[in-house]
Amino acid sequence: MKVKILDCTLRDGGYYNNWCFDDVVVQAYLSAMREAGVDFVELGLRNFPKQGFLGPYAYTTDEHIFSLNIPADIKLGVMVDAKTILTSGFSQTEAVKALFKPKEQSQLSLVRVAAHFSEVEDCQEMLKCLKDLGYIVGFNLMQAGGRETETIKAKAKLIQSWNLVDVLYFADSLGNMDSAEVNRIKNALSSEWRGEVGIHTHNNQGNAVNNTLTALANGTTWLDSTMLGMGRGAGNAQTEILLTELNRNPAYKFKLDLLYKVVLDYFEPLKNQYGWGNNLLYHYSAIYNIHPSYAQDLLSDARYSNDEKIAAIKYLSSRSSSSYDNNAVNEAFNILENTSPLEKKWSASGVFSGKDMLLLGAGHSLSVYSKAIEQFIGKVKPIVLSINIHDEIDPKLISGIVSVDRHRMLMELNQLIKIDKPIYSPTRNHNAAISDALKESKVFDFDMKIVEGEAYICDYGCQLTACLSMAYALALCKAGGAKRVFLAGFDGYDANDQRQQQMTSVLNSLRQPLLGLEIISLTPTTYQVTQGSVYAPY
Repeated sequence: MKVKILDCTLRDGGYYNNWCFDDVVVQAYLSAMREAGVDFVELGLRNFPKQGFLGPYAYTTDEHIFSLNIPADIKLGVMVDAKTILTSGFSQTEAVKALFKPKEQSQLSLVRVAAHFSEVEDCQEMLKCLKDLGYIVGFNLMQAGGRETETIKAKAKLIQSWNLVDVLYFADSLGNMDSAEVNRIKNALSSEWRGEVGIHTHNNQGNAVNNTLTALANGTTWLDSTMLGMGRGAGNAQTEILLTELNRNPAYKFKLDLLYKVVLDYFEPLKNQYGWGNNLLYHYSAIYNIHPSYAQDLLSDARYSNDEKIAAIKYLSSRSSSSYDNNAVNEAFNILENTSPLEKKWSASGVFSGKDMLLLGAGHSLSVYSKAIEQFIGKVKPIVLSINIHDEIDPKLISGIVSVDRHRMLMELNQLIKIDKPIYSPTRNHNAAISDALKESKVFDFDMKIVEGEAYICDYGCQLTACLSMAYALALCKAGGAKRVFLAGFDGYDANDQRQQQMTSVLNSLRQPLLGLEIISLTPTTYQVTQGSVYAPY
């Protein structure tokens, strides 16, 4: 049976650039796919509207596809997550028909449905509707690695009984398969499934191409890959390497000159920019069944040191982390004992009564405007609290340190010991080393508890919906009776960055508890607070 190559660069690669690919890159890519002889190009995802800005290949509408110059001889596909259909609020048939026109009205040939093993039984109706609309239907079993053989056989038998699927895929979503595991899963599927089988590999352990070739040797006929391996986490089997390897067999005649050029001209710069590819954190994640998006989050977050990232990934290995939860990385950095009520160890009541406060963050603007900030401090004379320790502002101007993150405290412990300033910190987040080192320091224990419910501030502590130092510091200022809070160095992130969305959510939850406290950012910020200027006369 003929081998089919499915390149899914724009779909899987979109996890790095929010599915925003330049039109020039897309057209060069499509031309390279045609010349190489790639059978299918999976252009992107098909979705209902989502919160935050996502590029065209997160939705891959028929209208967008018609706007492209699609070369002849390329068959197009998209992927839809089963959860998108199952949680739409519509019946499966209504949801599918809202997302997909009949095949004759679309340039698509293939629709792949990606489902977790627990979702398989619920997918029959959506698959039937896609089949009735005229599409080649692929069904992609996510996180297949490590599943019991009998479980795999049972799912394959059920899918076979539906007679709706053209190609059944298994995905190495966590990047932890080896050749033996690939063969075990393929054999389990083929014992009950009579149709074609496909494989989608991830490169966490550097095995993506080898695992794909292993599957091919065992009768798998649909092979996924991406340009330079661009894809979530460590990425995928690299199209240029996979096709080069296949060309060593005279049976294959892929034409790769233009593809090589497009890789070097367009995708090498993207890799340099976004940094996908296998490394230590991805390898460790694969071994301990940690979803690769966790490692991707850690690697892309400049706030944390390598020591902190290693500590966080080790923590994630101790809990069930095969499914992605965008709050879990924050949890990994801030392991709080949150089952107990707020403790009345120290009251902030009246400490900042009627005073102006200045909170210093870690954003680049703190360095850019450091001279103006110091002049502001000289004129307004606020109480200055630094979130962790920074060297951009004269230490003599700083009144105290706010320290919440345990791993950051461990990094700065020697400096915290030497600094003769008050430290505001929830001691429930201290381990023995921190407690012992700071026993002679002036630590004021304004308590903090992380909850899923409502935010709350009282004299001796706060309940927050996420462990964020800025939110803790604002709660401290409110409890202390401050008149105004000025911010400097809280730059924020892009609107579609998860950290920005989390901060927005936390600030929204604090809107009522912080009522009456004027908050003004002196330096440019993307957070939802009043934008002022360090140069204005306050």
